[in-house]
Amino acid sequence: MKRYLVLFTLLCLLVSGAQAEQNVALGDWAKVTAPTEYQQGVPFTIKVDVLKVDAPTKLVINANWLKKSGGFGGFLQLLNINEDISEPKSFEFQVTIKKSKPDLKSVSLALYLSPDGNWKNKTESGVVGLTPKAKPATGHETMEYEKITAEAKPFYMNSAPPVATLAEGGFAAEPSFEDNFDPGWPNKKAWRVASWKQNGTMMSPERCYVDDSGMLVQTVLKGGPPYKGGSLQSASEFGWGRWVARIKPTDVPGALNSMFTKDWDDLTTAKPDNDGTGFEIDIELLSYTFGKDKGAVHLAIHAKGYTNYISINPTLDFNPSDDYHEWGFDVLPDRIIWHIDGKLLHEWKYTEEVYANEGYEMFFNSWTMPKWIHGPTTEDADYFIDWVKFYPLEK
Repeated sequence: MKRYLVLFTLLCLLVSGAQAEQNVALGDWAKVTAPTEYQQGVPFTIKVDVLKVDAPTKLVINANWLKKSGGFGGFLQLLNINEDISEPKSFEFQVTIKKSKPDLKSVSLALYLSPDGNWKNKTESGVVGLTPKAKPATGHETMEYEKITAEAKPFYMNSAPPVATLAEGGFAAEPSFEDNFDPGWPNKKAWRVASWKQNGTMMSPERCYVDDSGMLVQTVLKGGPPYKGGSLQSASEFGWGRWVARIKPTDVPGALNSMFTKDWDDLTTAKPDNDGTGFEIDIELLSYTFGKDKGAVHLAIHAKGYTNYISINPTLDFNPSDDYHEWGFDVLPDRIIWHIDGKLLHEWKYTEEVYANEGYEMFFNSWTMPKWIHGPTTEDADYFIDWVKFYPLEK
């Protein structure tokens, strides 16, 4: 009996993990076997059985899209499938849908036969619909800190290895960009101070300002909703290099203080404002994790189609809110290196699918939410940034 139960369990697991398929007849000229769903950027297989060929022709497949309203959206992506056929034949193709649209409901694979490959001269045609897979809820708004902790070695300041010096790492000896946030903020035009909502928190210049002592202060106000915080981003883009900032997060539980890069806006184009690649490198400090001589830091990589591609949370042998520390990361052509006070926190090498590009903005922000951050705060929470520097990579 136990043996049959084991076999039954394995069968159920196999069935539950199988990709749902559809078999679609395109008139009497072709039959297509394809998945019912696809994930953007992930290859899948389609099988095409061409059943009838009257004369030498070409089989062409491209991707169109339908709007959420059900209307035709138009051409989506060239699939580079163009096969010569002179008799009935079966094909298998690897397809990857890389593109999307804000109003996309589904993708329509358009198949046709044409003597010259031109749609206008088609002799047969048909479509197969695919629905994008619902992305798992892995964004900030649904994250639980304890549940996303990946394997990460605890960080011990005294024993952690040092990162390369500026000279050893091939960085310039002097920063190409820096802001000391002097009183009066003479370098304010180098930044865009947010007056819009981010991650469910309303940002305002009133909560992102330089004080009389020369500190950039970002404040999360107590209570809410609505939640209120502060944020800014650089007005220019940057490339390979080392970022370092001297910062002190709040000790009030329930806030998140960050420094991060994101390729949000391609500044070489006038519009829209969100036409970057979306690649993001995070250092996020969640104040509820702080305690006596202890704390944690959330390090993450985000990319389009890969929310929280990297998500680790090294524990620390100090409380980050007790004093200022120099936090930073190196954005290199082949990897990201996170560090604190010149000591290595974590290193991640790019994959074929996910990697940084030059042309991104630098951000600091402060916000709150009940999930993951364990907010809101019970009192106003101030995040202090003393200075920030960028050393470009020279070799």
